[in-house]
Amino acid sequence: MRTSGFVLVATLWVLAGLTVLAGYIHSVTTTSVERATVARVGLQRELDRRNTETTLIYLLATNRKSHRALILQPEQSFGEFDLPSADAPEVALAGETYAGLGDVLFAIQDESGLVPVNSPVYPMLRAALETVGVSRANATRLISRAKDYVDTDDLPTLNGGERYEYSRRGLPPPPNWLMATPMELEQVQGFSDLVTRDQWQRLRGMLTMRQATSPNFNTMPADIVRAVLDDQAAADILALRASGSVVRTLPYGGFADVMDDIELRMRVSDRLRIATWSPGTAQRVVGIQLTAYTDGSAWRKDYSYTAPRHQDPTGSPERPVVPETALLH
Repeated sequence: MRTSGFVLVATLWVLAGLTVLAGYIHSVTTTSVERATVARVGLQRELDRRNTETTLIYLLATNRKSHRALILQPEQSFGEFDLPSADAPEVALAGETYAGLGDVLFAIQDESGLVPVNSPVYPMLRAALETVGVSRANATRLISRAKDYVDTDDLPTLNGGERYEYSRRGLPPPPNWLMATPMELEQVQGFSDLVTRDQWQRLRGMLTMRQATSPNFNTMPADIVRAVLDDQAAADILALRASGSVVRTLPYGGFADVMDDIELRMRVSDRLRIATWSPGTAQRVVGIQLTAYTDGSAWRKDYSYTAPRHQDPTGSPERPVVPETALLH
């Protein structure tokens, strides 16, 4: 009787141990499967993102462009007088959001429509700073310091800063050379004292590391148009663009006061910025230059960086996806 009771207790202990072991194995297996699933989704997203980016670069290098958009012809044509069909789909080059492969979203921006951070004394940077809420005094200080950051001498300007001022703050000395990406503006002495994080989030997407050239109001994002022109001039420009017309002249007001119409660009430049991202993730930004008339590659990657996706003022994490593009599928 005692022996059978002992066997029963021992059996119960063994069963309890097996139950615990089975639970542990189930937990480990479930965790491993979940991790593998997350890793697989992440890998597929990155493959979709890279394939989207590569496809866009190819399309930009091999298809025609209007004054404001990439024209996607159903068939390649190389005759000098072959015109794209009237119903050929277009991808706008002013930063509009489109659907790429998988759940990847993308936006392409002609960089001649952006604010050149490597030309800090150019009026566009001051206009952009003030439109995101930076005070005039702080904008003046930042522009002077950015000028000293990129110029090739070691002489500080008024409100600026060179090697000595940086060393006093325990900062790396300025390179006295062009910024490699717009993100480098954060390295300018006292940047965080002059620009808040919210202001920087709004400003970041307006900037390009390209130096100042003729601006293109046909591909300039609407928030930059409103920043550099007065209200009526901006409204006139945006209405003209909405009708599909080419912006050839500037109404007077704001930035237009210091620019002649002859300085305006009416064609898309060879320097373009491609941003790719999935919902809820940071965007990957790459800057390319088309080099179709050289013996080497038809394009060159000039810079790349990762940045948080800018949220619009309504708090929505993504702008509406322009519906035409299942263009890459």
